[in-house]
Amino acid sequence: VGASSLEPTEGEIRRSHAGVIAYFPQDALPTLVHRYGNDSGVEFLRTKDVNLSMTGARSYLGRFGLKGTIATRPIKMLSAGQRVRLWLAREFLGGEEKPSLLILDEVTENLDRESTDSLVETLRSFQAAVLAISHDEYFIEGFPATQTWKLDNRRMFVEYR
Repeated sequence: VGASSLEPTEGEIRRSHAGVIAYFPQDALPTLVHRYGNDSGVEFLRTKDVNLSMTGARSYLGRFGLKGTIATRPIKMLSAGQRVRLWLAREFLGGEEKPSLLILDEVTENLDRESTDSLVETLRSFQAAVLAISHDEYFIEGFPATQTWKLDNRRMFVEYR
C-alpha cells in the first residue's frame, strides 16, 4: 500500500508529493530473471534511461559493486546479492531528486550472510528513511533500525531503539 501498488480496502492514504520512493518488492529477483535474464545490467539500466551510455552505465553500476565484466554479464548469471544491487541501482537511477524513502520487502530472502552483511552496511550510510519488511532475524538484528514493529498473533508490538 505504501509503495502505491495497492489501494486500501478501508480508510484513506494521504501521500506527500514531495518525495521519491525507491521500492524493492518481494518478487523482485524472480521478476528480474524472468523478464531480463538474458540482458546485462547495463541493458537493464537502459530500460529506465535510454540515453545512458555504456560507459556511464558501467561507471554507475561500479558504485553499487557491480564492476568490470559483471556489468555486462547476463542477469541470470549474477548471484542473488548482485541482482539485489542491480535492482537498487536501477531504483536510484535518474532524476535529480534522490529517494526520501526506501521500501525493502523481504530483500534478504535469497541472500547469503555475506551479502546480507553488505546490505546492512550500505543501509547504515543511507541518508533517508527505510521501511524494511523481513522475517530474517539475522538481518533484523543487524539492521540499524530506530523502530521495530513486530506482528504476532494479530497484535503489533513497537520497540524503540
